[in-house]
Amino acid sequence: MIGTSEAADAGSLGKFLSGLIARGVVRGTAHSMDGSAYTPNVPSKSYTPNVLTVDQLVRCLKEASMLDEQSDPLERKRTELQSAGKEVDQLKDQLDIKRAAVNRASQISVDRFNAEIDRYNATVNRLKSQEEHFNLLVSVHNGNVNRFNAECAKQYYADDMESARKLAGI
Repeated sequence: MIGTSEAADAGSLGKFLSGLIARGVVRGTAHSMDGSAYTPNVPSKSYTPNVLTVDQLVRCLKEASMLDEQSDPLERKRTELQSAGKEVDQLKDQLDIKRAAVNRASQISVDRFNAEIDRYNATVNRLKSQEEHFNLLVSVHNGNVNRFNAECAKQYYADDMESARKLAGI
């Protein structure tokens, strides 16, 4: 199981790093066949396809760190786009109210309203373009997350994680 200090350290990291550190430990430090503490002449670690080596853990830690760095700006952009969407909805509501008040007998009144519609449409098109770009970024990020999960959502030895964290500078 995870040691207390490792769990506390994991909590202060980003969600991918903390998830990697917190979820994979199912084995403590190496033990001999009879359950006593590890001795150098007793083979005690078994690296199966579901158990990460130190080198794999280093790669996974670095990948998790990169994913955490990418996640924060994506979340900020998502919030920004949601806010912009609400503003566009408010503009539409205002235009619906103004539409009823347009003096259709006055070309100046109609032209002013049409100019506001043009500005609204331009704003909607800019927002749609930003959303499309954002969706591409999210798609790439999700591909990276899927690859990370396939490669790194495995078990590891606690002492290997300690070594990997030192090697990765985390």
